[in-house]
Amino acid sequence: MKVSSGQVGVFPPESVAKRMDAKLAELRTSIRRHWLQLGEVLVEIQESLAYRTLGFKNFQTFLGQRLEISPRWAMYLIKLVRKSRDFEIDRAKLIRLDISKCLEIFRLNDAKTVRELVDQAEAAPLSLAEVREKVQRALGIRPVTCDEVVKRLWAFSLDQWMVVERAIQHVQRGGPVGDTYALELICADFLAGVRHEAEQAPSA
Repeated sequence: MKVSSGQVGVFPPESVAKRMDAKLAELRTSIRRHWLQLGEVLVEIQESLAYRTLGFKNFQTFLGQRLEISPRWAMYLIKLVRKSRDFEIDRAKLIRLDISKCLEIFRLNDAKTVRELVDQAEAAPLSLAEVREKVQRALGIRPVTCDEVVKRLWAFSLDQWMVVERAIQHVQRGGPVGDTYALELICADFLAGVRHEAEQAPSA
């Protein structure tokens, strides 16, 4: 039965709505499986140095030219696959979880904690925010509550905003994240670079 979306106040029969919902669940599972498969193939290409056979001098160049997602997102997927293997986590469990939740959980390096969080996220309908809070607690970071949210009003020139917007859009090509979280990832990446430079600087 085809239901016109233009009919205001007319709802589809329960059987039709359930078919739509089942199709949505099927597509979500397919998306999760394909993200995981992408990470697995990338690991194979990196470990076998297949990118050199394909004519790329390094893996980063390969990622930049061969994928429609950001190299940062690709590296997150690679880390997820490698850790899941090292921690002996059932692949089927990862397929049942949203990729964003998996990436949050695999920020952790403790196999036992990761396995526990994967089991919890799979058994209960935890939101991404709840998963992130559990990860922060495991990292020893005090989660920020809704009452503690910092609000700032930024004023950009047009040229400045074009740069910021391009950076946010670049992060979002790697997955469905909001503007605020995308900006956080950009800043975290910058700070990681600053720490790396400080660690590499020759001591006086």
